[in-house]
Amino acid sequence: MDIIQPNYLCYILGITTMWCSLPNILALYFDNINYSIDYVIIFFQVCIIISSNLHWCYHSPNSIYAWTDTIIVILFVIIGLFKLFFYSEPIFKFIGLLLLFICSIFFKYSCIIRYTANKDYGMLLHVLFRFTVFWFIIILMCPNVINYVNFLFLSLIYFIHIYLVRNYFIYKQFNIEDEIIKGNLIVLLLSVISAIFIITNIEGI
Repeated sequence: MDIIQPNYLCYILGITTMWCSLPNILALYFDNINYSIDYVIIFFQVCIIISSNLHWCYHSPNSIYAWTDTIIVILFVIIGLFKLFFYSEPIFKFIGLLLLFICSIFFKYSCIIRYTANKDYGMLLHVLFRFTVFWFIIILMCPNVINYVNFLFLSLIYFIHIYLVRNYFIYKQFNIEDEIIKGNLIVLLLSVISAIFIITNIEGI
């Protein structure tokens, strides 16, 4: 029997996938999309956004949406590893592999804790999993934007947004389908604002 997850948890885990649009915005601006594999990576990220939102809108750990989302993510990681090994500098290969190792731990324990113990802790682990994947995508698409200021800024805006959304929706009765598009648009807007901040920081505008 499937264990029901709270609406606010499913909503947060649906909309935070949209953060992967930010590395692609930056890659387009800095003209970092130079290989065919870059377009494949972007394609799979779009597929992940769609599949993840469907999975969390109609959440069930054994549904067709869940399996589709899992398969697409696995394919994305394989393609990402290919680019990491054949197109990235040694330091980014190391960081990328380290991030994948860390995110696999977050993902494993997120699933265990969300279904057997504290759902908020499980959600936090899944959010951290998403955050490490997000930086893995940045390494693949726009490693030139990595610095302490940008890391701090993105960390703050990412986690503050999740904190505010959680506190707003945790006790609210709502239909995820009615809110998911608006939530994704808000994250997309935050991604654009973040891109402007990062570009300004990098170029010293």
